[in-house]
Amino acid sequence: MKKDTQLRIISGLVLAASVVVSLSIGKLATAIFLFVFGVISIDEMQVNFFGHKRNSISYFLCQSIFILVFGYFGFVKLGEGTHFFVLLCIFQNLALMYYLFKIDIKNLKYIDLVKNNKSLSSFLILFPFLSTINFMTLEKWALAISLLGLVNFGMDTFAWFFGKNFGKRKLWAEVSPNKTVEGFIGGAISSGLVGYFFFDYFLGEATVFHILVFICLAVISQIGDLFQSKVKRQIGIKDSSSLIPGHGGVYDRIDSIVFMAPFMAIFLNLFYL
Repeated sequence: MKKDTQLRIISGLVLAASVVVSLSIGKLATAIFLFVFGVISIDEMQVNFFGHKRNSISYFLCQSIFILVFGYFGFVKLGEGTHFFVLLCIFQNLALMYYLFKIDIKNLKYIDLVKNNKSLSSFLILFPFLSTINFMTLEKWALAISLLGLVNFGMDTFAWFFGKNFGKRKLWAEVSPNKTVEGFIGGAISSGLVGYFFFDYFLGEATVFHILVFICLAVISQIGDLFQSKVKRQIGIKDSSSLIPGHGGVYDRIDSIVFMAPFMAIFLNLFYL
């Protein structure tokens, strides 16, 4: 157990360092980083979630959609013209929330829908990644992406801390048995404060309104994690892959952050610019 924890910490630090380096180099390096993560995420979803072969037409179609669309808006336009995709991602996430909260976990018809409509899984990755690329339209784009990561990291870290030390009541045992109500509340409030102080120091004067916004965004990131947990339980897998030691797959690491991305993009475009 101790070795697994150490491995998880080392892998997390390597990932964090990769993000910092990409942001430090510039927009192109960051776009390449996101592009690689997106391609791997589609691979994990196609192969490990839905059982498609890498030489299948569906795999080729999904990867092609992501590569062509993200390639254009990520590398050629560097985020310009992606506001439409942010709105599409908002509507997509609202539909996923309906699936999460309203559809019984034993009901597999929506899983079958994605399996039978091969290109749908590419949009589950494409729209959130284009929403993240949208941050590049901001003047302080690197700080904005850092804020996105910090709010998500704050939610995960503090939810784990409060859950481990004070957790008594299960949040949603059927979907994610390790999450607790105490961890959820502690994580959301702490993450809200982290976002508040970061915004106030780097981006502009923050108020109580900002704390509430970042708490809501932290909750949304947790919803993204719950969404993936439900899908994995319905499919019968533990991780999206074993690519990252101690963490699982790439999609396991980004599920909550990409779910939150369009909502934070809307907030920053409305209240920061």
